[in-house]
Amino acid sequence: MFVHCPGNREQLNLLTAYVDGSNIYGSEQTEADDLRAHDGHLRGFLATSDGPIHPELPISTAAGEGEAACNNDGDDNFPCHQAGDFRVNEQPGLASMHTLWVREHNRVAGELVQNHGYQDDTEASSNELHHAARRIVIAEYQNIVYNGYLRSFMDAKIFDDFKLNSCMDGSCSYDDSLNPSITNEWGIANRTIETAVTENLFRSDVRNAFDLAALNIQRGRDHGVSYCATRKALGLKVPATFQEAENMQLFSRETIALLESCYDNICDIDLFTAIVAERPLRTRTNLPIKSDSPIAETLNHIQGDMYRKLKLGDRFWYEFQRAGLNGDQKRAIGRVTMSTIICDNVLTEGGDIQPDAFLVEGL
Repeated sequence: MFVHCPGNREQLNLLTAYVDGSNIYGSEQTEADDLRAHDGHLRGFLATSDGPIHPELPISTAAGEGEAACNNDGDDNFPCHQAGDFRVNEQPGLASMHTLWVREHNRVAGELVQNHGYQDDTEASSNELHHAARRIVIAEYQNIVYNGYLRSFMDAKIFDDFKLNSCMDGSCSYDDSLNPSITNEWGIANRTIETAVTENLFRSDVRNAFDLAALNIQRGRDHGVSYCATRKALGLKVPATFQEAENMQLFSRETIALLESCYDNICDIDLFTAIVAERPLRTRTNLPIKSDSPIAETLNHIQGDMYRKLKLGDRFWYEFQRAGLNGDQKRAIGRVTMSTIICDNVLTEGGDIQPDAFLVEGL
């Protein structure tokens, strides 16, 4: 018996959508418990393994399957690691971020024990310590994502239009009408493409590998996501023809020629293709205010829409009352940057880093 379900395909999400540190602490209780240090009872610190200079992620004893698989060809010099997100072993960049935030949790927990009267000697005191450190680290993470990472590439006007600036002045609050689930448009468009993932994604042998660009295009078609419909939903002007899209400075003349050779109509363009092909805002000369954003107009608005929902739709956002942080704590967290996190957990004595870890001088 077959049941006809009209509409586009929708996936089931296994992870939380919120910017809630689940990549550090896991998305399920059993997973969260497994990531904590054990010594007679669950401790306030996260589990680690010994490293040459600093502690490393704990060693995973499970082989995993699919994206969670880790194959080190039996070489113990390259062990598989365990973290809050099963993709930790997928590539070095992910592993390094997981390592950094585990160290930050343990650094904060150590500060709470040494200077603020917390203890880690009973199950009750360890739980209190763990959750106090976790609340601070999640707040640091949220602050860095919005005030560091996003500001490094998004147009400044987007922060005003989508209420992404600080809520400390009471200018924004929790909105229970918002759905913070990840939108298909964001999931499809928010991906960078390099040769490594267009030719070697999840390579199983010399001849077989996936192409992430092709997967993203097909993913968009499965979900019924299109370029023109996305722009319309975001309140952006929708070009009626390829020529109008060029006149709007959405695409260069050379790109328009390529798109016309592949698509019959401007609104046939796949969203992912358009996101990659659109001109960065900083190259456009027809804007009321010049932008420094290195990404395109449509992607800026997709990002703004999604991160607005993730922030204002999160009742535990660190600036909101239910997060349990006082004004002094929020202001202190607002001073934490990615550079200070790296300084505290990676650099050895005498090391230094640029003030903004997301910006490289000369780029």
